[in-house]
Amino acid sequence: SQAAQAATIPMPPGTPDEIQPPAQPVITPLAGGDIDWCRARQKVLLVGMAAGMLTIFVPAAGIGFLAWMLVGGFIAVRLYGSNPALRLNSGIGAKLGAITGLAGFATWTVLFLLFVLTQTQQLRDTVHKSMQDWVTQYPSPQASQVVEFVTTPAGFAALITTSVVLALIIFLVCGSIGGTLAGALSSRER
Repeated sequence: SQAAQAATIPMPPGTPDEIQPPAQPVITPLAGGDIDWCRARQKVLLVGMAAGMLTIFVPAAGIGFLAWMLVGGFIAVRLYGSNPALRLNSGIGAKLGAITGLAGFATWTVLFLLFVLTQTQQLRDTVHKSMQDWVTQYPSPQASQVVEFVTTPAGFAALITTSVVLALIIFLVCGSIGGTLAGALSSRER
């Protein structure tokens, strides 16, 4: 949280208390590298959740993870940095962007898993067809084994788990990059 210090104009010793003005809080900027999480939390979470939803509902031509999380990290850091009392640089931007990415990932994961649970057979059929097309283009015994494995319950679960882990990495990296860019831009502007 922000440091507040009492500051008054010094009065000569022995001045009665009723004459001295009351202490006024002085808000000092946070030291470089510190994040005011009270101010950041709401902005980062809301923007991250919005970006996570956009990756599901507006996939942006297949690059939704990249586009929405880059933009989400950037916007969250710019909103946080709108207060001139807060110091902002690329390092702080990267941290805030990563947290934005984490919020986006959590939102995306909930929506993705709801889709998987409600549309399991449709998703399995789509994956199986895609894998069959892949084997047709690149025939090999190993490719056929992969298709057979993915069509099993354990293989399908492994595919979903791998997708979620890769999504986590993409959300964190893209959010961090967007936040880094916003932090660097903000530090140049000041």
